[in-house]
Amino acid sequence: MADPLSSEHATLENRGPLRLLFLEDARNQAESLVSHFRNSGLATRVHRITSSEDLQESLNTDAWDLLLAFEGTATLTPDEALVEVTSRKKDLPSILLQGDEVNYERITEWLQAGGADAIPFNQSERLKLVCMREWSNLLHRRQKRINEVALREAEKRCQLLLDSSVDAIAYVHEGMHIHANPAYVELFGHEDPDDLTGMPLIDMVHRENQNNLKQLIRQFQQGETDIPPLEFKGEKNDGEHFDGVMTLSAAKWDGEQCTQVVIRKTEAKADPELEKKLAAMKSTDMLTGLFNRAYFTEQLDATMAQSLSGDRSFAVIDIRLDQFRDIKKELGVARADAYLAKVAQQLKPIVGELGILARYSDDVLLALIHNDLQPRLKSLGEKILSEVKGLAVNIEEAEIQTTASLGIMAMNEKANSSHYILTRAERACRKARENGGDQLAFHDYQAELQAMVKEGDIVALVTQALEQDRFKLSFQPVLNLEHENEQQYEVFSRLENDEGEIIPVSEFIAASKRAGLTTRIDRWAILHAIKALAEHRSLGRKTRVFLSLGPDSIQDQTLPSWINVTLKAAKLPGNAFIFQMQEEDLLIHSDAALLMCQNLQKLGCGVCITHFGTTPDSFELLGKVSTNMVKVSGSLVADLDEEEAVEKLQTIVTTLREQNKQVLIPRVESNKTLSLLWQWDVTYVQGYYLQAPMDSMDYEFQ
Repeated sequence: MADPLSSEHATLENRGPLRLLFLEDARNQAESLVSHFRNSGLATRVHRITSSEDLQESLNTDAWDLLLAFEGTATLTPDEALVEVTSRKKDLPSILLQGDEVNYERITEWLQAGGADAIPFNQSERLKLVCMREWSNLLHRRQKRINEVALREAEKRCQLLLDSSVDAIAYVHEGMHIHANPAYVELFGHEDPDDLTGMPLIDMVHRENQNNLKQLIRQFQQGETDIPPLEFKGEKNDGEHFDGVMTLSAAKWDGEQCTQVVIRKTEAKADPELEKKLAAMKSTDMLTGLFNRAYFTEQLDATMAQSLSGDRSFAVIDIRLDQFRDIKKELGVARADAYLAKVAQQLKPIVGELGILARYSDDVLLALIHNDLQPRLKSLGEKILSEVKGLAVNIEEAEIQTTASLGIMAMNEKANSSHYILTRAERACRKARENGGDQLAFHDYQAELQAMVKEGDIVALVTQALEQDRFKLSFQPVLNLEHENEQQYEVFSRLENDEGEIIPVSEFIAASKRAGLTTRIDRWAILHAIKALAEHRSLGRKTRVFLSLGPDSIQDQTLPSWINVTLKAAKLPGNAFIFQMQEEDLLIHSDAALLMCQNLQKLGCGVCITHFGTTPDSFELLGKVSTNMVKVSGSLVADLDEEEAVEKLQTIVTTLREQNKQVLIPRVESNKTLSLLWQWDVTYVQGYYLQAPMDSMDYEFQ
C-alpha cells in the first residue's frame, strides 16, 4: 500500500509544519504517531497539554491544526478540552483516540459535541489518513476565509476602478440598466446615475442601429463568445448624437448574472495592422524575438488549469547556457546578448508547434511543451542540446560557442502551482549543470520524497537538540582595523547528528524555518551566548558578541523583554551584544523590524544590518533603521579579482563611510583582499584568512 502522505506531498509542501496539540498521560503514544509523520517527510510541531490552563494559553498564543485527545486522560478529559475549543469557536479539528475496543455510542457523543472523528489508536494507517484529511479540510477552510477577504477587497478595488475609469461602463439585466459608472452617465448627458436605472439599453442607441444591437444581444444570449464590437450612433439625453463602439461581456452585479456594456467614443479609425504589431510586441522579448516572461507566465497558468482538470498534459523545459556568465565577463554584455539571440533563433523552430519558447530572464529560456511523455521530451531535449553545442557564432571578431544544460519538469495533477513547476525544472537544470553540463535531467519525484524524509529527520534532530541542549556554539573573531585591542566575536550555532557529523547550517535552518523552530534556535543561541560571555567577561575582558536574528525572531516582539530579563540575570550590559538582521528581512518585515531595532537599542544593544548592498533599496533602508554598523554582503567580496567587482565594493564602502557608518567586511580569504580594505578605511574585517570559527573565545587580538 502506498504511503498515505506521498500523494499529498505536492499539495502540502508549502503549508508549513503540521501543528499538533496532544492530550495524553503517556508521552510514548504521541511520539510514535509523530515519528510516522516525520518518517514520511512531513515536518511536525507538537505541544503536549499538561492542564486546562496550558490548553487555554496554547489556544491564545498560537494557531494549531489538530487536537488529538486520548481517552481516559486524568488531568484534563477529552470532553473538557473539546468544550474549551468549541466555546472559543476555534476551527480546530479534534480527534478522539480510543483504546483497542471501539465504543460506538462514545463516538456518536463525541461527534455530536463537535469533534471531528474518533478512532482506535492502534489503527495507525487509518489514523494518519484521517489526520491528513482533517488537516487538508482545515487548510481549505482557512484558504476560503482568506479568499473571501481577498474577494471583498478585490470588489472594493474594482468598484473604485469602475468609478474612476475613463471608459463608459454599465451593467444591464434583461435589457435594462441596473448600474452605470460616472463616465457612462456623463457620456449620455445625465447628471444622476439613478436617471438611468431601469432605462432600456436600446433607447440609448439611434434607431438606425437598434436592429443591429438586438441582433448582437441575441447572439450574446445564445452563448456565442466571438462577437465583434458594435459600431453605433449613441443618443444623448438632449438629443445630440455621437459615434461610438460597444462591447458586451458576461458579468455579475450584486450576485446576479448580467451583461457588461463598455462604450468608447470613436475618435479616429485605428490602423488594424499597427494594433496587431503592438499586440505582438507586448508578448515578445525584444532581444531574442521569443515570447517574453509575461506571456509565458500567462500561458503556463492557462495550461496548468487544463492539466489540473485532467484535460491535457504538459511539461516545462528549463534551458540555460553553460559558461554564459564567463562569456559575458570576457567578451562583454553586448556580445553575450547577441550570442543569446542567435541561440534563441536556432531553438525556436525546434520547439515549433510542440509548444512555446520564451526568454524568462537573462540567459534562462523556458519551453512549454504540449506533452509529458518522457521519451518524446528526452528526444526534444537532446535535439536542443545538439543544436546549442554545434552552434559557433562569430560576433565582432570573436567566436562564441558553448553548451547548454536542461531541466525537464512534467506537469500533472500534483503540480498545483506555477512556482512548484518552475522551481522543480530549475532544480533539474541545476543538477544537469552540476553533473558537467551539456546534458538534461528530469525532475526526480522519488528523490524529492527522499529529501522530504531527510528533512523530517533533520527537524526531529533539531527538536531533540533543543530539548536536550545538544546545539553547540562557535566563535569567529571580528577584527577592528583601527583599534587592534578591541575584542568581539560572531556567534554561530552548530548542530551534529548522532554520528558526530556537522549538519550544514543552510540545511538545518531551512528545515527548521519550515517547521517553525527558528525562533527557538535563536533563543537557545542568545541564552548560551549570554552565559558564555558572562563567564568570559568575569576575567576582566570587555568582549562583545554578534548574534543573528532570523525573520521569525524579528517579528517576535516578546523577544526584547526576554533578552532584558536574561541580561539582568547574567549581570551583563546591553552594549555587550550586537544583533544582526539581514537587509532582505528588514525590507520584507519593515514595520516589525523597525520596532525590534528600537526595542533592542533601548536595552543598549547594538544593531547591525547584514548582507548589505544586494537590493536597489539598500541605502534607502539606512534612512529608516537607526544603526551605525553595516556588514556588506559576502557575495560582493567573492569576485575581487575583477576590476568591476572591486569598483562596486569600493563605491559601497565609500558611501557608507561618508554617512559615518562603521563598515564590516566578511569573507576575507586572502592578504590581497585585506590590503584593499586597509586602503578603503574599513572598520571591521572577518574571515577564514584571519581565523576560522573556534570552540571558545581565546583569539589573540593584539
